[in-house]
Amino acid sequence: MEELVEVRPLYSIYADDPVVETHLNNFVTSMPQIILNCKNMIAKNDWVSLSRYFHKINGSYSTYGYPELQELAAYAELIIRAKDDLKVSEKKVVVSIVSNLEDLSIRANRVIEWLMR
Repeated sequence: MEELVEVRPLYSIYADDPVVETHLNNFVTSMPQIILNCKNMIAKNDWVSLSRYFHKINGSYSTYGYPELQELAAYAELIIRAKDDLKVSEKKVVVSIVSNLEDLSIRANRVIEWLMR
C-alpha cells in the first residue's frame, strides 16, 4: 500500500503585492521548465551555463518572493563558480540542490492549483 505524503504549499512572500501578483502565476507555472533546464545542463556537463542560469533564476526567485528557492540557487551558483573543475562530490551537491528546487517548485505550484479551483 502506497503511503500518501502531504505536500505543504509554498507561498510567495509577495503574494499580496499587486505588482508581483499579476506576474506570479506565470512565473510559478514556468518553474518546471526552469528545473528541466537545470537538469539538461547537468546532463551535458555544461557547468558554465548552469552557473549563469543559477545567477538568473536566483534573481527571479528573489523578485517573486521565494527566499528558500533564491538561497538554493545562490548556493549552487557559488559552488560552481568557486572551482574551474568541479569534483564529483560538488556535482552531487548541485544535483541535490536542483532536486530540492524541484520539490519547492512543486509546493509553489500547489498554491496556484489551489487558487485556480
